[in-house]
Amino acid sequence: MFTPKLLFSAVVVFLASSGVNGAAYIPGCSFFAGQCLYTISQGQDANCLSAGSGSAAAVCCDTLKVDVKTIGSDNGKSRIVSLLGSKAQAQAATAQLEAERDDLLAELATVRSELADLTSQVVTCQASLGLSDGDSQPLTALGLPVNLRYCDFESDSDCTWTYDTDVVSHMTSSSSGPGADHSLGSTGGRFMALDVSKAAKNGKKYSTKTYFITSQEYEPANDYCIAFYYSMLGKDVQGLEVAIKTDTGSSYPVWSSSGPKSSDWLLAQFEVDREYVAEPFSLRFKVSTSSYKDYYGNLELDDGDIGIDDVYAYNGTCKEALGCSPNSVKRNSSDGSTPCYTFHVTALPWKDAYRTCREEGPASALVSVESEEEQNFLIGVINGDPALRVAGQSGFYTSGSDRQYEGSFKWTDTGSGRSVSGLYENWGYRQPNNVGGIQDCLLLEDAAEGFAWGDVDCDTAHPFICEKS
Repeated sequence: MFTPKLLFSAVVVFLASSGVNGAAYIPGCSFFAGQCLYTISQGQDANCLSAGSGSAAAVCCDTLKVDVKTIGSDNGKSRIVSLLGSKAQAQAATAQLEAERDDLLAELATVRSELADLTSQVVTCQASLGLSDGDSQPLTALGLPVNLRYCDFESDSDCTWTYDTDVVSHMTSSSSGPGADHSLGSTGGRFMALDVSKAAKNGKKYSTKTYFITSQEYEPANDYCIAFYYSMLGKDVQGLEVAIKTDTGSSYPVWSSSGPKSSDWLLAQFEVDREYVAEPFSLRFKVSTSSYKDYYGNLELDDGDIGIDDVYAYNGTCKEALGCSPNSVKRNSSDGSTPCYTFHVTALPWKDAYRTCREEGPASALVSVESEEEQNFLIGVINGDPALRVAGQSGFYTSGSDRQYEGSFKWTDTGSGRSVSGLYENWGYRQPNNVGGIQDCLLLEDAAEGFAWGDVDCDTAHPFICEKS
């Protein structure tokens, strides 16, 4: 019997030289370092080294002679053909297994998608029946518990932040900064800001004074996505800087901006990797101003305020933080955008509904219905789901409000607000009517009339829709 190793080593020589001058195939071998090294030559004498009968070298050469003769026989040729055929069959079987693997992966992706849809339906049904799973916890893409810390500064107890209370405070509006907070888009909301007029009393001419606003402590992670909204308006605004401050006292600047910006709230967003967040850390905002009081007590260089609002710290990548949630519905709009919507059937007052939407991520807010296309899409989703149809009898809250200026409804999702008038409008009969002088929030109200709009008291509880742009 011959070994496969010898077979495949010799077969090329055999097939290439078969029938040439009828020459014999003579093995040559040597024994070196415990291995039988051989060649097959045509028309040459054997070159076997003999070290005596029964020696390893002699056995090597005797075995080789038998193997070469076997290769040349009909049985040897059949064996070669058989092995080559087996190899081809093995390759075909491997290709088939790879194709089946690809089919299984595709089926798995489909099952995962269907499971996400079913999960969304279960959540909707549970909410409509007043049920909830208190033990459930959302997971990141890596299967780790989500740690989304959100601060909107609406109350002192919401966030355990520290700051210089003499010059930094919760503001509701500013003559030189934003006219409303970002969270609610109204003068009733609050944000954190440096009041440069207060800072002027500590200032000196030709010098810059800095103050710090420090967040609560965050847990370590491999990555963090940090996002917040800021406003820097006024010709005397200096700079805003964000640093990672660790338990050991080290501070690492990770983001900065300088000079005055627009009156709109602007989104700052960046990722921080394990190099900075492998241990507990805080966010430290540094604000600076050159304001001061002159010899006569007049304020100088005091035109401007620096504000921050809606701070997010998410223990994952920004792609995960900004992506659509599993229980949301995506719309492929005609303008190329792909907003996604989350329908909440548990009724809440407008302010609490807004906070729930903000907690879904930095690009999330109560829905702003700015086209007939969008209105029809929302109606289609509601009518296509029994639980939403039931909840819809009470209407759905939107971001529309005239809390800031009576009679002037605005979409408040961006904080600065956009007038509803002049855009798409779908008010119901004799709406808005401000019954009792207390109806300031826009509701998708009349289900029987294609959810025509109406104004309602913001303190009443209604289901609501969140939109992530």
